[in-house]
Amino acid sequence: MPDRSDDVLAGQMERLSIFVSSTIEECAKQRHEARAAIQSLGFDPFVFEREGARTYRPQALYLGRLRRSQLAIGIYRASYGWVDEAKGQTLSGLEDEYVEIRRLKLGFLAYIEKHAKRDPRLTAIVDDILGQQTAYFFDADEDLTSVIHADIVTLLAQTFTLRRIAADQRAIAPQTTLDAIFKTAPYYIRRAGLDAALRGLVTHHRAVSVSGVAGAGKSVALAQYAADVGLPYVNGRGLDPRALLAKATDALIGNTANPSNPETFEEARDSFAEAWRGASTWPLVIDDPSDGDLLWSELTAVMQETASGVVVIGSREQPAGFRGGSLQVEGFTQDELALLETVVDADAQRHIAELPAATTTLPLAVRSAIRPLRDEAGNAVTLKERYLALKGRRREIIACLALSGAPLSLTDISSLADSAMDLTALSDEMASLDDLVVEDASGYSLLHDAWAAELVAVTQERAQFFDAVARKLVTLFDSTGRGWLAFQMARLANDDLAVIQAERSLREILYSGSITHFVTAQQFLADHYRTSGDRTSLVQTLVSLAQIASSSHDTAHCAPLLAEARAVAETIGDEALIDFVAEFAATYALQTAMSLETLGEVERIRNRHEEAGDLHGVARLLVEEGVAFQGVNRQDEAEPRFRRALEIFEAHEDAYGQELATRNLAGALLASTATAAEGEQLLATLRPSRGEARERAWMCNILNRRYRDEGRCKEAEEVAREAITIGETLGDRRLVAINQMALGNTLRDDGRCVDALIAYEAAGIEGRAVSRPEIDGRAARLAAACHNSLAESATGVDAQGHAEQAVQLARRAIVIFENSLGSHDHADAYDELGTALISLGREGEGWETRARGVALFRAAGDFDNAHKLERQLAHGAFDLPFDLAMRVMLVAQGKKVDRQSPPLALWAEAAAAMLEQAVPDVAAATSSMLVRHLIAAIPKAYLSAALDRCLRIVADRKIVAGHQNRALFLLNLLAFTAPYQLTRAEMLTIATLCLEGDQQIRLREIPTFGVQLVLEIGSGQMFLFTISAADESVEATYVALCLGAFLAGCDERVSRDFIAPYAKNPAAFDVMTTSLASVGPSLLATVQPHLQDRAVTFVGFGQREEGPPRITAFCSDGAPAAMPPGDERAGAFEIVFVEFLSALVSAAYDVNLQTQEQLPKTKELLRHMLW
Repeated sequence: MPDRSDDVLAGQMERLSIFVSSTIEECAKQRHEARAAIQSLGFDPFVFEREGARTYRPQALYLGRLRRSQLAIGIYRASYGWVDEAKGQTLSGLEDEYVEIRRLKLGFLAYIEKHAKRDPRLTAIVDDILGQQTAYFFDADEDLTSVIHADIVTLLAQTFTLRRIAADQRAIAPQTTLDAIFKTAPYYIRRAGLDAALRGLVTHHRAVSVSGVAGAGKSVALAQYAADVGLPYVNGRGLDPRALLAKATDALIGNTANPSNPETFEEARDSFAEAWRGASTWPLVIDDPSDGDLLWSELTAVMQETASGVVVIGSREQPAGFRGGSLQVEGFTQDELALLETVVDADAQRHIAELPAATTTLPLAVRSAIRPLRDEAGNAVTLKERYLALKGRRREIIACLALSGAPLSLTDISSLADSAMDLTALSDEMASLDDLVVEDASGYSLLHDAWAAELVAVTQERAQFFDAVARKLVTLFDSTGRGWLAFQMARLANDDLAVIQAERSLREILYSGSITHFVTAQQFLADHYRTSGDRTSLVQTLVSLAQIASSSHDTAHCAPLLAEARAVAETIGDEALIDFVAEFAATYALQTAMSLETLGEVERIRNRHEEAGDLHGVARLLVEEGVAFQGVNRQDEAEPRFRRALEIFEAHEDAYGQELATRNLAGALLASTATAAEGEQLLATLRPSRGEARERAWMCNILNRRYRDEGRCKEAEEVAREAITIGETLGDRRLVAINQMALGNTLRDDGRCVDALIAYEAAGIEGRAVSRPEIDGRAARLAAACHNSLAESATGVDAQGHAEQAVQLARRAIVIFENSLGSHDHADAYDELGTALISLGREGEGWETRARGVALFRAAGDFDNAHKLERQLAHGAFDLPFDLAMRVMLVAQGKKVDRQSPPLALWAEAAAAMLEQAVPDVAAATSSMLVRHLIAAIPKAYLSAALDRCLRIVADRKIVAGHQNRALFLLNLLAFTAPYQLTRAEMLTIATLCLEGDQQIRLREIPTFGVQLVLEIGSGQMFLFTISAADESVEATYVALCLGAFLAGCDERVSRDFIAPYAKNPAAFDVMTTSLASVGPSLLATVQPHLQDRAVTFVGFGQREEGPPRITAFCSDGAPAAMPPGDERAGAFEIVFVEFLSALVSAAYDVNLQTQEQLPKTKELLRHMLW
C-alpha cells in the first residue's frame, strides 16, 4: 500500500515547524547551522532555499509556511533583501516575513551580526526587534548551531509552560463529577435500567457509545457506573485531545500523584498507547470529549494493536465511523418518574408538573425544577432576573463563564475579574454563587450548559460590556496557550481580532491534536478572506482546506475548493499563486483520475522545479508519480521514481522525506521476487510508522503478495482478512478496499471464484467511496475474470449468465481505465471482454477485442503480457475464418485494418507485421498460423503462385525484420508446404523471398553443386556454420534450407543451451546434405539401415586435419513428405533437428545430449520452433 506525502494534518501534528527568515546567499552559513539545530531536536525546519530557487517572488509559499509554523528564527546581517518593484512590491521578502511574524505573534528568536554595515531599512527592522525583545549578537565566523539549539529549548519550555495540563486529578475521579452535579439536588434516583443496559453492552462489545441530548443524564450514568465498579474514568469536559489522552493515561495506570504532562499531542498519543497495552482494569470510561471523532480514531488504532481493552465513550453525538455497541440515553422513564415522586416533597412535585411537555423527562430539567433559582427574598426568579440582580464582579464572573465555552480555573477567574483578593477569599465568593456555578475537576462552569446561550444573549444587550468581557477572555486564553478558545472568544468580539486568533489557533494542532478545531478555523478564515478582499490569503486557505478534504477523500468539497482557488489566483494574476494551486490540483487529480493528461501536467511541473533548481519539489512530485504508478501496479515505473526521490531527500537531509520514499520503494521492490531481497533490506531500516495498526496492515499487504507467490493461499487469506479488519476498525475505507482486492486475488488463486467475487465487489464499493477509480476499475476487471472462469466450467444458462456479467464488468473497467495510467488494467479488461464475448458466441467481435487488448499491452510497454497473449491469439486464430484471423493478428500488432482488402493482401499485411514487430516466440506461432491458413485456403495447384505473390508483396515493403523472424517464417513455410511437393526452384524462390534483407544468413547457389547457406549464431556470433547441399536434389536442398532456417531461427537457444556450454572458444562447423542418389554403394550400404524409419540420418566427424567438424545429413528419397511437423507432440520434422544437434555436439565435443538432464531444454527448443 503506497504512502503519500499529502497528509497535511498528520505532518503538522507530528512535527513542530520552525521558520527560518533571512537573506539566502548572505546568510547561507547561518541558515545551514539553524537548520542543523532544528533537525537535531527532531523538528521540521523551513529554510527557503531548500524549497528551490524561483525567478518570481514566492510570497504564497513563505507566508503559507509561516502560518503553519510554531516558532520563527530571524537571522540578520547587512542586506535588506530584494524588492520586486516590477510586481508592485514595496517590501523585501525579509521584511514581509518579519511583519507577518509579528502579526501572528509567533515565538521569535533573533540573531544579529555584531559588526555588519547594515542597509538602513534593515536597521529599522533590527531597531524594532530590540524594542520588543532581546536578541543574540554573533560574529560572522561564529558557529550558531549550539546557540540556536539552546535558545529553541528555552523558548519551547516557556511556550510549554503556558500549555501545561492542570495537575488537578479530579478529572479522573468519577465521584467528583457526581458530587459536582448533585451538590444542589436534594434527590437522586439511580437509573437501574440505564445502568443494566450499559453493563450488558460492555460484556458484548469492546467499544460502547453512550449518546443523548444535553441534560439526558449521560454524565451521571457514566460517572456512577465508573464509581460503582472502580473503573478508570476521565471527565473530558474542557480538555483538548492532548490533555484528554494524558488524563486517560493517568486513569489507566492509576497515576494520581504525578500527573502526565506531554508536550505535544504525539507524545500524549504514544504514552496513552503504552498505558493501554499495560492496563488490566476495563472498561475505560471517557465522558464528554471535545473532539470525539479524533478520540475514536486514536482508540481504534490502539485497540487494533492488542486484543485487550474496552472503552465507553459518552457524548452528545456518536463519533464518526464508530463501530461497537450503542446506547441512546433518553429522559426519565415513567417508572423512574413515579419513583421520584415518592421521595420528593409536594413543592418539588408541583414544579415538575409545571415543566413544558417537551422537557418533562430530562433529568437536567427535573433537577432544575426541584430547586428553582430564587432572589435574595426567596422568591423564584428566571435566569435573566437572577443574573441582572448580580452586581459588579459577580455579574462579570457569570458573564465570563457564559461566554468562555469552557471551564475556568480560580486563577483564570481572578485574572479576568482583576481581583486583588486572595484565591481563598475568591473561592468563598464563588461559593455564594452555587445556584449558578458548579466546580468540578475542570474548574468552574455554569450549573447547566443550557444556560450559556441565554446568558450570552442577555450580555449582548450591553454591547460595550459584552465586548470588554470577550476581549478579556481572548487575552486570557491567548496568554495561557489556549488558542482555540481565544479564537472562539475573538469571533464574538471583533472580526479582525478573530482572524489573528484563527491563524494562531491553527498552530495549536501540534499541541492539542484537534482536527475539528483546525478545520473550523480554516473555514472561518476562508469566509473572512472572501469578504475582506485578501485574495492571496484566500488562495492559501482554500488550498489548505482542499488538502484536508483530499486527505479525508472528500471529493465533493475538494474539487470546488481547488476551482475557487484557481479562479482567485488567476484573477490576481500572481504567477506564484497560480503555480501553487496548479501543483496541488495536479497531484490531487493524479490521485483521483489517474489520467495520462494529469500525469503529463505533474511531470511538466516537476520539470519546472528541476529547471529552477528546486530539487525538494522534484522529489515531492516524484513520490506522487510513483504512488500513482504503484496504485495501478506498474511497479517498474514506480521504482525509479522512488529511488530518485530518496536520493534527493537524503541529499537534503530530510528525514521525513527519506522515510516516505524508503517505505514506498520497499513496497515496490517487495512486489517482485527478483527485487524482494533489496526490499527486505530497506524494510529493516524503517522505523514503525504512525500507529502500529497501520504498520501491521501495510505488512499484511506485503505478506499477502509473498504468500500468494509461494502458493500459500491459506496464510495469504489470513493476512488479507487481518488487514481488512484493521481498516474497518480504523474507519479507513481505502485500506479496506486495497485489502479486499488482495483477498479476492487470494481466493481466485485458490480456485474459489465465487468467494472472490464477493471480495471484489466489496473492494469496488469501498474504492468508489474514497474516490479511487483504480481500485474500482481493477475490482471490476478481476471480477470479470472470475465470471469468465466460472462460465468456462459451467453450461447452458449458468455459463451464459457468467459471460454476460463478465461483459458488463469488463466494459466498466475499460471505461474507468481509458486514457489512464492503468494501461495494463485497460488491456487486461479488453482481454476479459473478448473472452466473454467469445463465450457468448460472438466470436468475431470477441477475438478482435482480445487482439485490441494485446495492442494495448504493447502500447503500454508491457511486452511480456503482450507476447503471451499474442501467442495465444496465434494458436486460437487457426480455427477462425481466414479474413477474421488476419484481422485479429493485425489488430494485435496495433495496425489499422482495411476490411475491404482482399484476403491475400490481408495475409501479406499480417506477415509483414509479424516479421517487423514480433519476438521470436510469437513469430514462430504466428508464422505457423499464417502458413497453415494460407495452405488451407488455396487449392494445391495455385499454392506456389499464391505464395510467390504474397511473399513478393512482403518483400517489396523493405521492412526491417526482427532478429530470427525471417528464418522462423521460412522454417514454417518449409514445414507445412512439404506435403505439396514443391519443386527445388519453388523452394529456393520461397527461401530467397523470405530471407531477403536478412543480415544473419547468406543464401547462395554454387553452379554444378548445390545450394549453400552461411550463418553465424551465438552471442558475438561465436559459431560459424556452412551448410551445403552436395547435389541439386529436392531432398538435399530441402534439408539444407531447413537446417539453415532452424539454426538462424533458434539462434539464441541453440547456441546458449546446446553449444556454448561445451565450447571453450569460437568454432566453425561444416554441414553437408546429400540425397541417397549421390552416395556411393559402400556408404549407401552403411547408411541405408539408419533410414528405414526416418527421413534423415546424421553422421558426425570430429576435428579433422583438413577442416572443422563436419556433419553429413543423408536424406532418404521423398524426404520432405516424410518429415511432417507434429501437432500436440513433436513430429518427424522436429525430431530431425534434435538428432542434428545430438550428432553435432557429439562429434565436436563428445557430449551426449540424449539424457534426462537435457530433456527440458530440448522440449523448450521444440516449443519455440513451431508452436
